[in-house]
Amino acid sequence: MVHWHGLAGEQGASVAEATAADYAWFNDHWLCQAFCITLVRGLDEVEVLRRFGAEHGRPRALTATEAGELSASFHAGYPQIVLVARAGGWAVAVEDNGWEGSRPEVLRALSRDTQGVSVYRNVNALGYFSDAVDGEVLVQFELLFPQRRWGGQPDLLLPQMRAVGLDPDRHEPLYDDVDTAALALAERVTGVHLDPRMLEGPLAAAEIAPLLDDPPASSFLAGEDTALAAAVKQAAPDVLRRAAATAARQAVQLAQLDHDPVVMEALAAADAGQARQVDNHSALGWRIRKWSVDVRRAERVRNDPSASLDAQRREASLLRAAGRAAGQPLRDPSPWLGRSWAALALRWRAAQAVRAALFADPRTALDATLQQLRYVPGDPWPAIRAAAFGVLRPTSAAGPPATSD
Repeated sequence: MVHWHGLAGEQGASVAEATAADYAWFNDHWLCQAFCITLVRGLDEVEVLRRFGAEHGRPRALTATEAGELSASFHAGYPQIVLVARAGGWAVAVEDNGWEGSRPEVLRALSRDTQGVSVYRNVNALGYFSDAVDGEVLVQFELLFPQRRWGGQPDLLLPQMRAVGLDPDRHEPLYDDVDTAALALAERVTGVHLDPRMLEGPLAAAEIAPLLDDPPASSFLAGEDTALAAAVKQAAPDVLRRAAATAARQAVQLAQLDHDPVVMEALAAADAGQARQVDNHSALGWRIRKWSVDVRRAERVRNDPSASLDAQRREASLLRAAGRAAGQPLRDPSPWLGRSWAALALRWRAAQAVRAALFADPRTALDATLQQLRYVPGDPWPAIRAAAFGVLRPTSAAGPPATSD
């Protein structure tokens, strides 16, 4: 077990003295609008990127500007890029408008046999501070409401939190200085002073395929579908498993995945009532992760006006008028739009439903399977719900209409 909290790092005395004022520079930095900064002790850049989910790609050297241009590029496929700098014995991973380093699933991977500390905030001011050691999230809390803490040791950092102004006893949120206070807290925990010069010049960078999500902590059914929730509550464990497998099979057929050997082998296990951990590096786990990248790309294309052929032609025309090369050749965005987008989303959701049907706890397996399929494009939910209800309450195959509170 690793015990590294409160230790002075490579920069010694700064651990006890860092304040929000030391990070005033961050308020004018290009990262300040939405970011995640994650510090990992003792690992090199390649290993940190691998644990983030870049194990199938080779890191390359990119500047922050180059990474930003790639992530916004339709022609590049909108890659989700993580940059990694070094600070003494720590790696500092930076995500512009990203959040992976705040996810418990990622923190557990990053902190295996070491320590990971992250500061995250999005454009809506939602943010978290996280501290994980040896594969366990010890404390995570909301930056605006530090009284909302969870983890294995939620009170672990209270003295340091109060020292930087993230006091859980405050009556009002610390809106103005919350980011800089969180960065000061990260320095007090790790001993690493974050300096903007760390991000100058090329850094190790890689595109990631996000790690798999944890099972849901609660069910959406209780507040949305009381009849189905009641049937789930009353069903025996083996019935819950059959209902999960039935719902997953419906989705697999709709997604036309019934010829995919990896998906069908896992579905057969679910049909047999088995429980199995599908991890990030398994064949099914990698399919889900890779397909999530496809869905993300399709969603970005749908929301990117510059991806249209007309916009590409206008840009090429403007470049030619300015005496410059036309840039990227025209690329048709239609394979990522309309029915193609819906098919990609359905494929991803169906594969996740199969994984969910194999979760260890039968009720969690059914809850997670149904949650994956509730808002699939094309609205197959009524048929999926009816199939699951028919297993849970076989005397009424379709069950009563869905009700909500």
